[in-house]
Amino acid sequence: MWGVAFSSGAHGAILLLQGQAEIGEHGYYQKVLWVIQPHYGHTAHLSGSDSDGASPLWFQIGDQAPSTSPVLDPTRTQAYPVNPANPDEVFAYFPSYLFIPHAGCYVLEASWPDGHWRIPFAAGGG
Repeated sequence: MWGVAFSSGAHGAILLLQGQAEIGEHGYYQKVLWVIQPHYGHTAHLSGSDSDGASPLWFQIGDQAPSTSPVLDPTRTQAYPVNPANPDEVFAYFPSYLFIPHAGCYVLEASWPDGHWRIPFAAGGG
């Protein structure tokens, strides 16, 4: 599982909110595309918060209501999956918005039945 929108920095991942960042009910938001490998049929769960654990990250997957613990089901993707290089290897795509309550340090987590990852990242303007 991958989140497409992050950059690498000298000390780790960065989510750079460019220019006039939009702010919504749950904070500043950035488009993120979540991608799950081809032929994977189990759900994946997302979560995260600032480094103090006081401010959760919010996710809006497709047209669903924002949530602090969304579930991605690769058998019910909301975008048309395509892989022009290999049509038999189609990835599940989930367009979303990730809401950042304030500039600072965060931890983003993804888990699924046979794995997980946890990535610290910095969020702010540049």
